[in-house]
Amino acid sequence: TVFSDSHHALHCVGLIHGGGHKENRGGGKRSRTPSVEQDPRWLRLVFLIHWLLRLRTAQTCFFKVPAHKGFKQNENADALAQKATISGPNLDVPVLCSAFDAFRLLLRYLIQQETIDGGVGGLICSQKEAASGKKRVIRRPKPRSCDDSLTEIVALDCEMVGVGRGGHESKLASVCIVNAWGNQVYFSYCLPALPVTDYRTRVSGITPHLLVGAPCHEQVQREVAKLLYERIVVGHDLQWDFKALGFRHPRASWRDTARDLPRFFNRRSGGPRKLRELAWEFLGLTIQDGPHSPCEDARASLELYFRFKRQFEEQALAYANSCAQPKETTTVG
Repeated sequence: TVFSDSHHALHCVGLIHGGGHKENRGGGKRSRTPSVEQDPRWLRLVFLIHWLLRLRTAQTCFFKVPAHKGFKQNENADALAQKATISGPNLDVPVLCSAFDAFRLLLRYLIQQETIDGGVGGLICSQKEAASGKKRVIRRPKPRSCDDSLTEIVALDCEMVGVGRGGHESKLASVCIVNAWGNQVYFSYCLPALPVTDYRTRVSGITPHLLVGAPCHEQVQREVAKLLYERIVVGHDLQWDFKALGFRHPRASWRDTARDLPRFFNRRSGGPRKLRELAWEFLGLTIQDGPHSPCEDARASLELYFRFKRQFEEQALAYANSCAQPKETTTVG
């Protein structure tokens, strides 16, 4: 997320998406912002910003804040900028630079950025860690309290295995539920009714010995349905979790981090983004860097929900109101 009080910087971003100049109609005055043709210095700056954004895989949001002291938004933007300057990595974008300098700047950007942001910094850091024997501090989702009671809001995540020819059909293999504090209140493996042809261990973490003696699907289904009854369920792409569980939960009680807030969480194409990307971008948390942990994934979804709780609840209220409106009926006489 980029906060800026500079019309110049935001105009450069506007040129990337549409080009040309824009007029400012505020306050009764009309001031025309110079176009790229009128000021050739902008062309290099727009080129650099364009490629910096294209090389970054994480979604970038721009917000204009007031440029006067005393505004809370401006103070917050300054505080965030100072924090980013300290923690880095920093990248100064000059107004004037040659093509070689631009190439070197973009290369340095790729080296500094983490792999999840489109760079190779993570790979270089891993090689340095292996050589030095030191490990980076990785932040993972953790419980926020020792309270392990069953709360009104819970988070759900399931892992699936493949059955049938080629293992393309997904069946439930494990399910985890955490309460609003992030503490596990339920976990169980599940033995599919059909023989497993693809354990998907690299992603699911499921191996054959984990399913030995596991309860059947019907038992897990009953236990999970009882726990979720009349509760708000948080998760990522919950439609697949409930499909694997084999029962329906009221859609108004879903808080889906993959579908409910497309403005924040979707790709430019409109499709949902991976939970791993959202947890890193919005929370600074690392998940799914190996076999998936359903408990970690549920906690990450829960943290995203609390981070954007107001927006989730507004969306849920709008959905409930739309369902409550009487449908128009047509009478044929």
